[in-house]
Amino acid sequence: MLSAALVAGLGTLAGCTDSDFDLSQVDMTVGLGNGELSLPVSSTDTILLSDVLKLNDSETVVEQENGDYYFQQAGDAVNPTDVSIQPVTVMKSISTSTDLKISLADYLPSVAATTRAAVNLKQEAKVQNFSYEGSVPAEVVELKSAEVSNRLTLDVNFSDALRAYVPLIDELSLELPAYMTLADVKTSASCEQQGSKLVLSQVNTAQKLQIAFSISALDFTQTATELGKLEVVDGKVNLDAAIRMGVSISNINLTVTGQDPTRCAISTSLSMGDAVKLTKVSGRFNPSIDLNNLGSAAITGIPDFLTNDGVVIDLANPQIMIDIESNLSVAGVINGRLTATKNGVTTATVNIPNMDVLPVATTHLCICRDKAVTNAPGRTLVEVPTLSTLLDPIPDRITFSASASADSHQVYSFELGKNYTITPSYEIVAPIAFGSSAQIVYTESFDEFNDDIEDFDVAEGTYLLMTADLENRIPAYLNVEAVAIDIHGKEMPESLVKVEVTGEVKASPDGVNSTTSAIQVKLTPQKGALKTFDGMKLTVSGAAQSSQGDATVVGKTLNAKKHSLVAKNIQIKLVGKAIADLN
Repeated sequence: MLSAALVAGLGTLAGCTDSDFDLSQVDMTVGLGNGELSLPVSSTDTILLSDVLKLNDSETVVEQENGDYYFQQAGDAVNPTDVSIQPVTVMKSISTSTDLKISLADYLPSVAATTRAAVNLKQEAKVQNFSYEGSVPAEVVELKSAEVSNRLTLDVNFSDALRAYVPLIDELSLELPAYMTLADVKTSASCEQQGSKLVLSQVNTAQKLQIAFSISALDFTQTATELGKLEVVDGKVNLDAAIRMGVSISNINLTVTGQDPTRCAISTSLSMGDAVKLTKVSGRFNPSIDLNNLGSAAITGIPDFLTNDGVVIDLANPQIMIDIESNLSVAGVINGRLTATKNGVTTATVNIPNMDVLPVATTHLCICRDKAVTNAPGRTLVEVPTLSTLLDPIPDRITFSASASADSHQVYSFELGKNYTITPSYEIVAPIAFGSSAQIVYTESFDEFNDDIEDFDVAEGTYLLMTADLENRIPAYLNVEAVAIDIHGKEMPESLVKVEVTGEVKASPDGVNSTTSAIQVKLTPQKGALKTFDGMKLTVSGAAQSSQGDATVVGKTLNAKKHSLVAKNIQIKLVGKAIADLN
């Protein structure tokens, strides 16, 4: 502007000079003007924010398709965390058998008879007792049930006397503890299953009876009975069980000779494994989850307007998107700490509260500064009001240390011995929208004036004055500072060239409606200063708060395409006298 004003004055002088005169020996030092020289009023084109805030191919601060400026940085890849609980195996400690003795004395006459006697004989007794013991890992807080796969075979033998006196048993039952679930029953007699009880009908005693079945599940919630108990005490599994046999007989053969009726009995032999392995179980669990590091994110390629002196990074609502993929059948809880470092020095730490992790699913979380204004569909919001401090100043790296544990208060299913995996990932996403203390700083130098004005000087008291009306659609208050720079690019002291900027550019309240503010720039060079004066360095600060006490503007994302500035009614005036040395 100064160059234009001075060159305009020089053009006026040249228009009044007779080119036929030989002026080579004449002192051509002349004064231009004796009061004011004004240039015509003008305006600028619309200056978009993208014309000013240069991203310089930054991968961290990007312009989205709609023009919004965003800070985004993905965390480094993190290896999956393995989680498992060792299987529970209980070993057989005791196994005993007892015959079921059947007394027929009360039903036999004192003399031999040739017919059958109708009777109503019912008798029962425990014929098998067995126990298993084993240890439970500390990660198992409580067992509710367990799937098992143990095959049992019970051989039933009838004494010769019983075979003679009772050719057919109307009903033979086998009852096991209620905490056992029986399955896949195989036997030659007709059999009905009633829970943990097997009832066989019309059992022929002439041949050995074999009954095979599986124990498919154990219920730790069942109370102890006379047939046994299943419990965990001090980290030990105690499985005590008995098999009770009952018989119902409706008639006795009275033609038997040569057999002692007191020797009527049923003996059993139980074949079963030496170990019971608990695989799929339900209960409460607290497996060790070695998830102490969710990775880190290197912050690189930050544009100058976020790193210049005077910048205050107070973003309205930065967010950290966390995805935790888990096939673990137990819900979890994770918390942690975010640490920002710059040049190896910690600049900020932020504690993250407990966050729930879903079982057998991918948990989508969003840590944000303000839940009320966060739009993250499908994500659970976790509010951390101090989150923005991680980015002030912009760090070199942000590290996410974590602590994870299972939810041991709820009942879940768990497959013991299986290797589960948890894979976390996260990304920092922050719209460049001001918090109440935010300020960004943009600097620009305008130079190479000297070629046009090196032959000029000014009289004492001469100054250049520019006034303009700035129409602002940027949701930030703008303040400008300026200093003169010399032909070497160095700042010139005010004693040589003084630059004064007056007026604050009012913020657009919403980034849609514009405001208009008057601004004035006054440049006062001292005599001889124009010999080295080459331009000006401008520092423009955009802030949420007004220096004039106007309302603070927060939460409006800066947009490269929609936010703009237009200077209108620009008036430039040279007040005083410029001196041209045309020798």
